[in-house]
Amino acid sequence: SNATGNVTLENDRSADLTVGGFAASEGAALTINDSFSTGNVTVNDAPGSGATISAGGFIGVILGAGNRSFSTGAVSVSSDSAPSVGGFAGAVAGSSNGNFWDVTSSGQATSPGATGLTTAQFQNTQAFLALGQDAGWNFSTVWAPGDTGFYPAHFSTSAVFFVTPDDLTVQYGQTGSTSATGSTSGVPTLFAFGPS
Repeated sequence: SNATGNVTLENDRSADLTVGGFAASEGAALTINDSFSTGNVTVNDAPGSGATISAGGFIGVILGAGNRSFSTGAVSVSSDSAPSVGGFAGAVAGSSNGNFWDVTSSGQATSPGATGLTTAQFQNTQAFLALGQDAGWNFSTVWAPGDTGFYPAHFSTSAVFFVTPDDLTVQYGQTGSTSATGSTSGVPTLFAFGPS
């Protein structure tokens, strides 16, 4: 799943707030897997409200489990209390594994529940493949890694196609053209390339 819209909250009633780009929180018995959010999260708290605020680019508080997800949106909280703010999550009371957030675009250098990456790291195919595979990301049936100008994408929600060529050796200056084998992941060939 993914969320792309911006979230803005104005707190004028001294209410406690839990805010995230994908979800405020999930129940203690629930799990969010393989998801992302790209929208900005903005919280403006009333002066002297005394509110407890947890805000993150992806989720306000992880109560259950959050795995293999990422966020890229800017996170901004204006409050005179001591809010819990993170690039990915405001707080973690459950478990989290294999999550990332963009430290460049979020404006947040820290976050519980995730590892911070620069935009360049997210959009470096080989580097993100290695990081994601180490964190349990599935690049065969779930995710396509990012590339210059693009973040990782879901095969199920985005028209992406990922090709991994097998090793190939050619002699410089001696080969005019050649064929290669490899594996493909993502949208069906018909959808990606049109009718044959």
